[in-house]
Amino acid sequence: MKNSQYFLHDCCARNNAKMLSLTADKGLEGYGAYWVLLEYLREQSDYYMPLSLLPSLAKQLGKFTQWVEEIVCNYGLFVLTDDGRFTSQGLQQRMKPLENKRKARDAKAEKEALKLAAQQAGNGTPPTAGRRTRGASNPVRPVVAKPVDEADCFSETSEALPPTNETVQPTTHESVSPTEKTVPPTEKTMPEKPVNSNTNSSFSAAQKTETNEKNSAKNVENTPLQLADNERVAKASLEEDRIVEKRIEEIKRKEKEATASEKESSSSGSKSSSWEGWLNEALGEHSWLELQAIHSGLGGAFLPYLEVISKAFREHVLRQGTEVTICLLRDVKSYFSNFIRQGTVTYKRLRELIEKAAATNVYRFEQLVDGQRTYCGLPIPERAPPRPAVTSVWDERKHCWEY
Repeated sequence: MKNSQYFLHDCCARNNAKMLSLTADKGLEGYGAYWVLLEYLREQSDYYMPLSLLPSLAKQLGKFTQWVEEIVCNYGLFVLTDDGRFTSQGLQQRMKPLENKRKARDAKAEKEALKLAAQQAGNGTPPTAGRRTRGASNPVRPVVAKPVDEADCFSETSEALPPTNETVQPTTHESVSPTEKTVPPTEKTMPEKPVNSNTNSSFSAAQKTETNEKNSAKNVENTPLQLADNERVAKASLEEDRIVEKRIEEIKRKEKEATASEKESSSSGSKSSSWEGWLNEALGEHSWLELQAIHSGLGGAFLPYLEVISKAFREHVLRQGTEVTICLLRDVKSYFSNFIRQGTVTYKRLRELIEKAAATNVYRFEQLVDGQRTYCGLPIPERAPPRPAVTSVWDERKHCWEY
């Protein structure tokens, strides 16, 4: 958890007016997406995020890009910049104490580094420090110097070893135990000087500062490349999402059109087939048709012109839009009986249609009895032409009609 990053979370954030508006429109999904956006902003070095990365984030959330853009732009929860980025003003305020601590720490480290550099420039040699045991009462024992290379000039505690021609002498006034081995003096000996712990800490701070500066420089160099990669990935992802959204919309549109046309055809077909089926069934009852011929007053003209009458009845039903009222056989029989009833407007119209059809019928002066053409009760030969007039008589010898 040493490298984890945190930010303050208000426990009453859900009661904010903007958050209430968000949850009213998007539900708890929108509330969770808001905190995911804050987490992404917290991971950025300057707490800003480009809008071009929203398609990638939307894909991770399992939502459309427009859905995430509405959260960023429509509720006043984020601040948009002119360069196509957005941030959270609340997050910026909550991160100010941490940023101030970082600045103070960096300034202190830089100051210590400058101070150490000045000391090194004045002495001409790097700082040295001998190993000391814990506690001020413990004496420091003499140490025999070892030859070292330049790479080994600093130990793990960043302390320098003395030169090979020098030995470190104890600085205490207590005598050395007789059992301890002594080192014969060399050409030059010097007493060990106590090293200030502040110097070591300053030197370590300087090293850390230098390392941080190098890492920062590397990050600065890599930032344009990373941003370029992010932009490229975001554009590709956005284009892919747009294609997918278009395909989904096209599929939904086709499904709606197919469903609507299917419903329309099925409803119209079922209505048409149902009432016309009842009509065909009624017209197939010969006894009922004979009663209707007597009831209508058309007499002998009813059955010969039944096709004309039924066609006129169908057109009347469709024109009036009353096919939905015909649900049973008795409904169509009652409707048809009223349609041909004497004295009605529809009856007068039927008489006109029958007279018009009779005027154009070449067989109007004949009668059809059991499939046999007749006139005045006499059969007409099968190959005889139509009877031309009501007074015409068939001549058996001449095989023609005579007046």
